[in-house]
Amino acid sequence: MTFLSHALAYTPFIDSLQATWPDASAYWMWLLAPLVIAISLVYRGTKVRHLADLPKAASWLALQIVLVMAGAAAALYGIHYFFIRAV
Repeated sequence: MTFLSHALAYTPFIDSLQATWPDASAYWMWLLAPLVIAISLVYRGTKVRHLADLPKAASWLALQIVLVMAGAAAALYGIHYFFIRAV
């Protein structure tokens, strides 16, 4: 099966990502960096008045997104750890 027919045969929510790309679990977290950068650039690009202010505003928003995601991950890990120890 060629790559194109394999990619076109993918049905989201039915086939898992692991079945389509077996090595995806090894590097999926590295895909968060371009996603965060793209979201912050597009969002701040619509809000900033002067283009010279865009890099500072976008990098600040990207840092905020990463910190909130890290905090949420730590909180969820703490809750999981607590329930594993409590049970």
